[in-house]
Amino acid sequence: KVDKVDKVDKVDKGDKVDKGDKVDLKRGRLNYSYLLPAGEEVLEVWKRIVDREKTLQFPMTFKWKIGVGEVEEEIKLFQKLIQALPTDTKLRLDANGGLSFEQAKRWLQVTDETPMVEFIEQPLSPQSFDRTMDLSINYSTAIALDESVSNLKQLEDCYHKGWEGIYIIKAAIAGSPQRLRRFFQQYSIDAVFSSVFETEIGREAVLRLAAELSNPSRAVGFGVHHWFE
Repeated sequence: KVDKVDKVDKVDKGDKVDKGDKVDLKRGRLNYSYLLPAGEEVLEVWKRIVDREKTLQFPMTFKWKIGVGEVEEEIKLFQKLIQALPTDTKLRLDANGGLSFEQAKRWLQVTDETPMVEFIEQPLSPQSFDRTMDLSINYSTAIALDESVSNLKQLEDCYHKGWEGIYIIKAAIAGSPQRLRRFFQQYSIDAVFSSVFETEIGREAVLRLAAELSNPSRAVGFGVHHWFE
């Protein structure tokens, strides 16, 4: 069962969602990254998503969970997936902090040779920040922090420790939207806003914030509705 987050702390009065002015992907305001399942099922699920979203006028972005099975088997499946996906697709790999240092290096050896990969998300646990920094320095594939920056204090800490990679922002659980906005006004970071399976009201509030603060060249991680179908 997937829990839903009902709200985003407090939403500024100016951010109140009006039913007539929703942030809508199909109106072209935001591009979404679509979450794919781990395992062999991924080879069919991506096709269903593409078929459903075939009216979109831009290349698609997918996020695939890794670190679930044996590394070499997942890499074999990854090779099948990138051969099957349209060549202009962007693919994100999300390890949820589940890789060892050696496993992360193995994945990065592969992704450094795969232009389709946009970034690897949280390869190591939040406790392994220094080693994650080492990976970001020694490999060309971009690395994004997720669980390491799940709230504003962690976000600020990682920034001041020198993280220059991507930040995954889950605004529904990060803390005060006002403080988050001030952080973005003060510091220039490469941010990707992502869902924590919010309710519709929470989702609309977060999408408004994402439209304002997220890196416009990257898809936001809100392509999750197919998980409830």
